[in-house]
Amino acid sequence: MPHYMTVFHPKRFDAFLQRYVRPKKKMFVGCVEKRLVEKLYGPIAVYVKTPKRHASLQFESVWKEVKANLGDVELVLPAAGISSKIIAKRLWYMGVMVHCLDLGSIVDALEEKPVSRKWLRLKGHVINNVLRPESRRTDLGFKLSYCRKEILFNLRKGIRLLQGRA
Repeated sequence: MPHYMTVFHPKRFDAFLQRYVRPKKKMFVGCVEKRLVEKLYGPIAVYVKTPKRHASLQFESVWKEVKANLGDVELVLPAAGISSKIIAKRLWYMGVMVHCLDLGSIVDALEEKPVSRKWLRLKGHVINNVLRPESRRTDLGFKLSYCRKEILFNLRKGIRLLQGRA
């Protein structure tokens, strides 16, 4: 659901982040640079670095760091692939009073690298609309690229509608 909101209702998703994520004391678990993650979530109190690939192979060391810092945060933001699900499950069974929100794919869009998820390839540029206002890109090159991607997306959508494959 958050992915849909990011792409098709960025103002609503931004309001969600403003109300429930940005004001809280947060822990981020993932491989994306802290400075990039802070553009989306705001200040990160605890940053737990994971390997870029195969994070589950080093899960126990990551979990120790997560567990050690739980008292310092209200919200855990895992973005470590399948390890995120394990973190969420362990937090649930521990009965810890923190919220856990896995928005890993949205965080992947921050890196602006080639990705395998189709929604990121087609609409990943929309992530700029949900970044904190001071972090949004406003340069002409980005705006032109944004317009081109939107035109191509809507053109493909229109062709599908005409073909009856909506």
